[in-house]
This record gives sequence, C-alpha cells and structure tokens, in this order.
Amino acid sequence: GARRRMECADAPAATAAEPFLDLYALLGPEATPATPQDDLRRLYELRRKDTGAQDGRGPVTSKTALEEAWEVLSDEGRRKAYDAVWGRQRDASAMSVQARADVFRRQGNELYCAARELMRSKTGLASMGAVQEGLKFYRAAMHQYSTAVELTPADHRLYSNRAMCYLAVEDFGRCRSDALRCMELKHDFAKGWYILSKCSWQMGNKDEALGELERGLAAAPGSRDLLALREELAGGSGGGTA
Repeated sequence: GARRRMECADAPAATAAEPFLDLYALLGPEATPATPQDDLRRLYELRRKDTGAQDGRGPVTSKTALEEAWEVLSDEGRRKAYDAVWGRQRDASAMSVQARADVFRRQGNELYCAARELMRSKTGLASMGAVQEGLKFYRAAMHQYSTAVELTPADHRLYSNRAMCYLAVEDFGRCRSDALRCMELKHDFAKGWYILSKCSWQMGNKDEALGELERGLAAAPGSRDLLALREELAGGSGGGTA
C-alpha cells in the first residue's frame, strides 16, 4: 500500500565489512602490486628488525603485521587474490563523498526494511525476540543514516529516512526534528510531510496532523500517500501505529 511504497522505497543490500589491512602501506608509500620484487626485499629487511616499519607518519605496524604481510605477499597465489581485494579497496576509498553517503543510505534502507519485517507476522504480532532484534536493526539503520548525514548534510532523504526509524521506535521528538529539517531542505518532498503528520497523529495530536497534511498537500499537490493518510486520519479516532 501507500505506507509500504513510502517507507521502503530504495533498499539494496547492507553488509558488515571487516577492517581491511593494507599490507602495502606497511612497506611505505612506494609499495604497490606493480613492484613485487622491491616489496619483498623491503619486507624481508623489515622482518629482520624488531621495531616495525614506518611510512612517514610514525610507527604503523608490528612484527605480527609484518609476518602476515610476508605470508601473503611472498606466496604468488595469495598475493594475486590479495591484490584483487586491495584494488577494490583503493577504488572504494577514491569514491566521491556523495557515493560514499549513498552506500550508507542504502545500507540504512535495508536495515530499516528488515526491522519492519521482524516486527510483523501473519497474525500482526511479533515475538518478543523478534521485537528486540527489530529494535537493533532500527538503531543500526539510524547509525547508517547518521554517518551519511555527516558526509552529505544537505541530502533531504537522509533526514526523512532517519525520521522513519525514530517514528518506528516512538522517539517522536527526534522524528519531528528530522522531518522538519527534511522539509527545510526540500519543501515539496511529500515523504517529509507524511512523516511529520504521522508523528503528530501517533502522539495523539490528530488536529495538528490534519493541518500538517493540508500544508503538505499544498506543497506536494496530488500526493497519493498524503491523500491516503488524510483519509485514514479522517476515519480514525486516535493515534496510528508505525
């Protein structure tokens, strides 16, 4: 329905990445996959020392890290596999700020939708365990959106998406704050008005919610989601549920 379209609009996959150890960084700024012999000589010399390596920024390694580098880079098969990962990591680090923010936004979207599914069942009720797990997913989604906000603070979508998470956990103050910020950035964004009105309704302020819906429809005329919510409010007697 309208709510499903509004709340889970664009959500590909989120994964938890493990920290990546740049073995070439241990050897200095000139080390790359293109200089295998030089890298191995440098690594051999470093392993003979007890103090570790420096790359111009101070100590960055330990004997354990150097041993790991030797095991990987001295083995042709393992080195080729590592070099492929190293190349992808380098490309990712060169991504634009907007591209990185979009990654966090999409991860937040999937976490949000996963949380909603955990809260649902065929009977409309979720087990206590599912509820607790769902809350964890909502918090994780908030973190993803907050990270994206730090990168692109003028992206209105991030505030609306995070506001949906706050609405789901009934943190109405933060929900309203994010919804208002979203509409400051893009006044005609229907989703922002939807969230603001829904928040007011769930707080028990039906008249205020209807007023916000009217202002939203003035800013985004003909929005099916806002019209559907107005009809829902007109037929309801109190606060809705997320």
